[in-house]
Amino acid sequence: MTDSLDEHVDGREVLLAAAADVDRARRQLDLHGDAGLATARACLRVAVARLRPVATRVDVRREVRRSAQRCRSTLSSHLLAAENLEAAGVGPAAVASLLRRATDAFEVEPSEHATA
Repeated sequence: MTDSLDEHVDGREVLLAAAADVDRARRQLDLHGDAGLATARACLRVAVARLRPVATRVDVRREVRRSAQRCRSTLSSHLLAAENLEAAGVGPAAVASLLRRATDAFEVEPSEHATA
């Protein structure tokens, strides 16, 4: 992955790609439950990394940049909370539930796809 965006990219493509990463995490948790934690966490980390260039560039449309910032912040917060729960000895089911809520918070509404 690169930190630079093509001049013609407005950031929506990156948001949709990050949404696909989050959807992969959701599917891992739905299909494998606790056993899918490591893969789901990796997918969420990829989404956070993918959003970084859009969230930090000033030449991206303001509303897209802010959306990327909010999404990145939400995902990062949930990942950190999951790490803290595990460190405190909380069971994998609770950690999986927390990460599943992160995927729900990021879910793209169907109408957002249609307006692109």
